[in-house]
Amino acid sequence: MIGSAVLAEFNESGAVSRHAPFLNNAGLSPAKEWGRQLDIKELGDRLERGQVVAVCTGAAEVGPRALGHRSLLASPADSRSRRYISESIKRREWYRPVAPVVLEDLAEDLFPGATRTTLTDSMLCNVVVNPEWRDRIPGVVHVDGTARVQVVRKDAPEQHLLRALLREVWESHQLPCLINTSFNGPGEPIVHTVEQARETAQRLGVDVLVIDDRMESFVPFEVRRW
Repeated sequence: MIGSAVLAEFNESGAVSRHAPFLNNAGLSPAKEWGRQLDIKELGDRLERGQVVAVCTGAAEVGPRALGHRSLLASPADSRSRRYISESIKRREWYRPVAPVVLEDLAEDLFPGATRTTLTDSMLCNVVVNPEWRDRIPGVVHVDGTARVQVVRKDAPEQHLLRALLREVWESHQLPCLINTSFNGPGEPIVHTVEQARETAQRLGVDVLVIDDRMESFVPFEVRRW
């Protein structure tokens, strides 16, 4: 399938370009006006307070990983956030981990070696977590001291929202990374359309839904998860 797509691109343009993984725009239509304008600072505050943020923006990821366009995001600072997302929202087994997403600027300090391979761009390998950070980000550390990290590069295309949010939680709250797991319910595919995102967010009980540059809340801002 990939080879066929490459051949089609070459036949059409005479060249093959390097693409971001956000290529799945089948059946998508622009979201109509809804919610209120996105506030990155407020989103950062909500994450620091233990809330779960669902994201549905642009075209969806190609492949089995949520890389920021169809993601559930949460703070890694408490292992209860991992348990809440895995066991309560997604109803997964207790031992299944969730992955961290981190800015390239901070990646080597937390996850030594993470920037030396492009596999971490797509969350495709485990990296040992710096022991000095393990107690500060327990929500993303595996039992063997590793994490399946996603590094958001400085020049990564179509990652403006994730970059801005990661920068905000670090500068305002000293959260060096976030939990990033796929936006879907138990036994379901990752959400694709705006309609699926809204329905799934309400059914799963997330706190905030972000669609492109707007956001909608489902619980009062003052409520902390624990």
